This record gives sequence, C-alpha cells and structure tokens, in this order.
Amino acid sequence: SDSFAAYIEKHDELITDGYDNLFIEDLDGALGLTTSEGDDLLVVDIPNNLLIIGVKGSGYQGKMALVKQPRQVVMAKASSLGSFGQEIDAFCNNNDAILGINASGFVDPKGESFGAQVKGCLVIDGMDYGSHHEEPAWKFVGVKKNDERMYVTYYTPGMQEEYRWGMEFYPGLIIDGESVVDGTYGMGIQPRTTIGQAKDGTMLLLIVDGRQTHSLGCTVADCAEIMLRYGAYQGMNLDGGSSSVMYYRGKFITKPSSVTGRGRYMPNAILVKAAADVDI
Repeated sequence: SDSFAAYIEKHDELITDGYDNLFIEDLDGALGLTTSEGDDLLVVDIPNNLLIIGVKGSGYQGKMALVKQPRQVVMAKASSLGSFGQEIDAFCNNNDAILGINASGFVDPKGESFGAQVKGCLVIDGMDYGSHHEEPAWKFVGVKKNDERMYVTYYTPGMQEEYRWGMEFYPGLIIDGESVVDGTYGMGIQPRTTIGQAKDGTMLLLIVDGRQTHSLGCTVADCAEIMLRYGAYQGMNLDGGSSSVMYYRGKFITKPSSVTGRGRYMPNAILVKAAADVDI
C-alpha cells in the first residue's frame, strides 16, 4: 500500500540487508500502516512469511494472519486429549509456535467442559484422533500431504490418510472462490474463527471478537467476505463463541469473550510454526 511504501522510504534502515529480513510489529496500529485493501497492517514478518492485519466492519473488530507458506500451518492436539484440553498459550508454548488460533468444537455439557472430547474428525498426519460427525451440515476441512492444498469437502471413510491435518465443523464458507453462505446461516452474530486458503497457497486465519462493547461479533457471511477480499479460494468456519482466540508471540492479541479472557480449554488448535522450524 502507499502508506507502507512511504513508511519504508522514511525508514530505509529497515531494509539495509534487503526485504528478506524485514520485521515490523505494530499491534496497536500506532504507525498508521494499512494494506492495499485499507485494513490496518499490524505485523510484517518476512522471515516467517507472516502478515497480521486488523479487520473491522459494522459492529465488529478482529485480526487475520496471512501465512505465505502453508507448511508452516499445523494442527496440534491437546497432550491429554480425552481427559483434558489446553488453552491456546499452552498449545503455542508446547509446540514452539509463533501464532495460534482455536479450531474444533468439543463436547460441552452446561458450558463447563475442559475441552477434553473433540466433536468430529481430528486428523494429524493421516491419523484420526476424533470421530466422524454425521450431521449433514458438517464438512471436513484439511490440507493434503501431497500438494499442500486446503479442501472443504464431505468426509468419506479412509480419506484422512491423504491429509497432513484436517477437522470437521460447519458451515463451509468458500468453495472454489465462491461464497456458499448467505446472511447469518441461522447462526446469528457471534465471535468467529475461520480459516481459508488463496490459490497461491497463502493461509488465512481469521478471528473476530464478539459479545463485547468494542465488538458485537459478525455473521459467517461477513467472514467469507473478509477472506474473499484477500483472495481466499477455499474457506471454512471453525468453532466460535467464547473459544475464538488468537495468540501471538506470548500475547493474546484478540479479546475472547470467555470469563477468563483467555479463550477456552480446547482439544486442538491450529498453529503457525517459524519458517526455520519447517522443511519448506
């Protein structure tokens, strides 16, 4: 964007060694940097192929991470899955991740669950640690081992063997570049977590705050529109509500609506690894 180009021109010391080592962190938006789409540009981490932007619309605010290398995006399960879940900071710390978001839904009687039992498939390196959820609205989303492409599809027995990671939830948002949701999809205005992928492989991880004065939340159609703005070719809604959270380099950079302000205990998470820790 023009604002970014102007900032670099004034601070050319940032690119003394070229753009490959460029790192700017401005989580409060104090520098006034924007993307070409007009959203706040909060993190530019070229060594880790990562951008973080601030998004906002009518009644909502959130953040989206864009990861240029899909192999850096992984799925992790709780270390005591089946007995106890983990909070997002534990997922990041235990897996040396630089960023993390929540992922699957979980069995939650009376809203007092500790995220022990995942709902739907939970695939990591071809192994399913969950179980197929048969409601027709639920879809499977995952990244295949052979081409690093993300697919939004229906689960069929044995397909998990083709995937590096995957999970089930609902609804699908974007399929082959077209939004497949309209309005609220009967799900209302809520905190949201979604994931998408552009044709060039860039992964989009979106969190929208909700149930708070600074942000009421948004619809699933709003999420699809945000991701389409940044080139999403496939997109999927993940578990939302008080679970929605983004954690980055030791900080909660979104504001979960949970009582603790830290999100929930969860069975799994989607993480972004440092480029140096991944075979790219």
